[in-house]
Amino acid sequence: KPLNFSKCKGATVSIGDQDLLISEIKGQPVIADRGINVDKVLTVKNVDLHTGHIEYDGAVIVKGDVVSGMKIKVTGDVQIFGMVENALIEAEGNVDIKLGAIGHLESSDAENAMHIKCMGNLTAAYLENAHIDCQGDVLIKSRVSNCNVNAAYQIIVGNSRQQKSGIVGGHVNAGTIIR
Repeated sequence: KPLNFSKCKGATVSIGDQDLLISEIKGQPVIADRGINVDKVLTVKNVDLHTGHIEYDGAVIVKGDVVSGMKIKVTGDVQIFGMVENALIEAEGNVDIKLGAIGHLESSDAENAMHIKCMGNLTAAYLENAHIDCQGDVLIKSRVSNCNVNAAYQIIVGNSRQQKSGIVGGHVNAGTIIR
């Protein structure tokens, strides 16, 4: 059965095999409805005053931390291996924070509060004093404290093996399930 790939960003259909997509650029493959898109990838050590705010057409990988007051806006995924402190993160893909994200309590209603907005899924170790708007699922390893979380589908916090996990304070809304 022919696959009939649609126009794929960063990839093209092979001339010799119409069922094979070939990447045109080095980058991160992202599954699309009828094919695979390939996003360019920007890798930085930290997001701080040395890098400045990041606005990028593609995916961003942060090997360390995102410091207070910084902004990341991307058309792809964001993967952060460290902590996020009181920053703004907007992604048209997924956001993955290996450690946690923490906002400042005194600025929770201010414009410079901790905000994460993503069109895909959000995963993190924990969230504290943050505003979350997620068009996918929110999956948190341990705890959500004093956050405003909106997810289009499900919010899952902790698991049966994780002690002291759960949702404490704030407002949590999900399209299908909160667990």
